[in-house]
Amino acid sequence: MHHKVLSPHKRSDYCIEEVYKMNALTTLTLLLVTTFYWTSAEDDPLEVLYKSETFTSSPGSSVKLTCQLHYDPVQCGQIHGVWFRLDPEFELTDPGKYSTIVNETITENNWRRRQVQTEILDLTYKDEGSYQCVAEADFKKAQKFMGHLITVIVKD
Repeated sequence: MHHKVLSPHKRSDYCIEEVYKMNALTTLTLLLVTTFYWTSAEDDPLEVLYKSETFTSSPGSSVKLTCQLHYDPVQCGQIHGVWFRLDPEFELTDPGKYSTIVNETITENNWRRRQVQTEILDLTYKDEGSYQCVAEADFKKAQKFMGHLITVIVKD
């Protein structure tokens, strides 16, 4: 590592130049973060949020699938959020097999955060597979938003 000794005059010029570089970088970073936030809020008035996970459970137990729908009711209108089983694809609505609880709160800027929790009851080997939370919004034309895949494995 090389060290350069600066005269008092050059040291102050160097410091001013480094502060300028840091301010420019901070401004650029702030601009990028602000632009990203603004763009994502503008482009995606509905977000489906949850971790991609794998659940391993034994037959007869249950698994809870939970997702958050964060949305702007002004842009989205009414929304419908539900968990789906993939391959074969179907909505998890049978009350004898699935128990669903929905909660909603108002967040900043009057957005809504809706939690959709579906419990798969009395697991069997037939329940093994991939699941996904899907939200549909009443825009001028209906649009669907989907989250990650959740894998459920059933084993003794």
